[in-house]
Amino acid sequence: MPAVSGKQRLIQNITKRILTKRGSNYFDPSWGEDFYSLIGSADFDREQEINEIVPVMVKNIQEAIIDEQTLLTDLETSERLKSLDVVSVDIDSDFLGWKIKLRITTQDYSETNFTVI
Repeated sequence: MPAVSGKQRLIQNITKRILTKRGSNYFDPSWGEDFYSLIGSADFDREQEINEIVPVMVKNIQEAIIDEQTLLTDLETSERLKSLDVVSVDIDSDFLGWKIKLRITTQDYSETNFTVI
């Protein structure tokens, strides 16, 4: 199986950060986020609060990735994060969870939207 590279590698890194609970990685307990423990399951009463929390958390992820990438000299521009932005945060009524749509812009100015549920 070929290794993941380019923009797909960056998307995978961001997704894994969001889905990995901080402290659960035995080899690097500081890696990951407390994303889902902070936002929890779908709750219409917390919609405004979640819409304020998610962009802050996403910016923290952006800063962490950009900081890490300064040490990596062999990354292609398509793998280097320029910005990570929240497009929308909605409740998925079928899944009863938060649907977070993000936009990744790489150093080569390529943009990709993807959704994390």
